[in-house]
Amino acid sequence: MQVIILCAGEGKRLGMCLPKCMVEVNGEPILGSQLRAISDLDNVTHIIIVTGYKSELIKKYVTSLNDSRVHLINNPHAQEAGIVLSMEYAMDLTTEPDVLRISGDIYLPDSSSLKKLVDCSETTFAVQEMPEHRDDCAIIRTNGIGPAYVRSIEVITGSDNQGYLEWSDMEIYRHDDLKYIMKHSHRYCGLQSHYCDLINFYINKCGRPIYTVKINGALEIDT
Repeated sequence: MQVIILCAGEGKRLGMCLPKCMVEVNGEPILGSQLRAISDLDNVTHIIIVTGYKSELIKKYVTSLNDSRVHLINNPHAQEAGIVLSMEYAMDLTTEPDVLRISGDIYLPDSSSLKKLVDCSETTFAVQEMPEHRDDCAIIRTNGIGPAYVRSIEVITGSDNQGYLEWSDMEIYRHDDLKYIMKHSHRYCGLQSHYCDLINFYINKCGRPIYTVKINGALEIDT
């Protein structure tokens, strides 16, 4: 299994002039919490980290960890394009059928969420109950019967979001599904496109469902 961590974005809201993944939570960078959680997983062969804004800070931090599985690839257009382009860069190093993708602004206090996700044998998206007072988020709509699978993903705004399941911006892709999805990525490389637009296109075209699994404890840090 390979892991992709998208770390190209700048944490603008906090005004710290740092990549999102380097913002510290409980005394460690968000990226550090992710790598610590990944270290508890079995069969991880490569960890692909896509950098962009102030990539040298990420490189210095990762080098200090001395993990030979980590490979850095820089997206020089990170500030002008959306995350789909960062995914295209990551695909240059992706060779295995099973891929775990994590957004660089997800703080993981432990490995339980990742373990629950990678235990899924089919392509599966991590979801959580909607936190209170969330201004904007990506929600998952499911079929609502049996093992729930994704019907659509929508980005919604406003505070009246209770009762929805929030996409936790982490997924496990099986059976080369990610490669199939990225065949259509050229349609969605730009700031006006969200990754969920690409996923919705895939849902409408693919014969296999995308499932969901509910996790707890993963925190998206609004940086």
